Amino acid sequence: MRSACAAVAASVALLVVGMASCSKNSAQSPAQSQDQTLDAALEAAAAARANVPMSAEMSQLKFLLGTWKRDMKQIELKGKTVTVSSTESWKTMPGGQYIRHTAEWKNSEGKSGGQMSMVCYDPELKKYRIFQFDSDGRAIEMIGEMQGPRLTLDLKPLVGFKDMPQTRMTMVKVSDDALTGRLELIRPDDKPLTISEWTDARVK
Repeated sequence: MRSACAAVAASVALLVVGMASCSKNSAQSPAQSQDQTLDAALEAAAAARANVPMSAEMSQLKFLLGTWKRDMKQIELKGKTVTVSSTESWKTMPGGQYIRHTAEWKNSEGKSGGQMSMVCYDPELKKYRIFQFDSDGRAIEMIGEMQGPRLTLDLKPLVGFKDMPQTRMTMVKVSDDALTGRLELIRPDDKPLTISEWTDARVK
């Protein structure tokens, strides 16, 4: 049997192809279609592994489970700062081999949107993989590792990002009820440039 991560990665690859060729005349938005397709892939993969105990690696991410209120400061390339408020939800799928993440956000300029992600551990890469889809029809993969309370992930664009520079996300468990995070551009001199930073407070 393929690993849990490999099974969903294969489904995501097919979904990405579909997103890239999505018809503009579709009755559903790309975001609605990808949500349903990824949900179906997750449910099928989870059902096939419902009796497999949660791995030690996925257990390390249990601190994420629940609902969080996020306050973010986003620094655009022109130096303009935008604040973003969001509700973040993390829950396990049956069998515990996946964590599903959803978010709904609104920024200080009145724009709103959402995203959905799937988290798994790849035993071949020995890294965590997160497949993320947003309401603008974009997709991204994050790959990284957990060291102590710190989860560090490198971002890899899949659909909808043009000439994306090397980018890294870090999330840190401060306590059972508090997280911090930041998104950085990795420059040629290896000095990171922070483009957003946030705090999460547990709601439940």
